[in-house]
Amino acid sequence: MTKPTKQISISFHSTIDMDEHEKNLMTGTLQQRKEAFKEDEELMRETTKFISEVIETAATEASKRKIQSEGAEGEGSRLKGGDTIAGWNNRARGFCNRILNALCPCFTNHGKS
Repeated sequence: MTKPTKQISISFHSTIDMDEHEKNLMTGTLQQRKEAFKEDEELMRETTKFISEVIETAATEASKRKIQSEGAEGEGSRLKGGDTIAGWNNRARGFCNRILNALCPCFTNHGKS
């Protein structure tokens, strides 16, 4: 013996035909495309989800960068905007060159051969 099952019927009634909806979404005027997009619940849900993820990622990255920049201000081993020792290396080279030029000007030829 089989038990009787309940059947539920769900119907969707729209004032716009689905083909017309898709046509408006793809090839309609800007206003028609905007309206068709707003009427599509799945597109709106996915768009909202995407935008929320972008905002969350941006907030996370901004806080990471703020923490890094605050940490870099307290460190004496970094130059502004630089993460390597290369900036200090260039400064040291420039400083030594100026001292050598001041003490022994004969070492430089200033472009003369």
